[in-house]
Amino acid sequence: MREANSGKHEFKQIHGFRKFFKNNAERACKTIDVEKLMGHTENYYKPSHDYLLSEYIKAFPI
Repeated sequence: MREANSGKHEFKQIHGFRKFFKNNAERACKTIDVEKLMGHTENYYKPSHDYLLSEYIKAFPI
């Protein structure tokens, strides 16, 4: 039996995480790089994986 509110809050949590990532990453990276890291496709912009990794590390140091 499925609970009435089982999937109600999952979307809000995912949206909150994506918004947190985008806001904080855009402080250190270009918007187009952030969109690429989020999985949004861009037809003509194809940066290397090494470049995207270096941009990610700038935004979120390990």
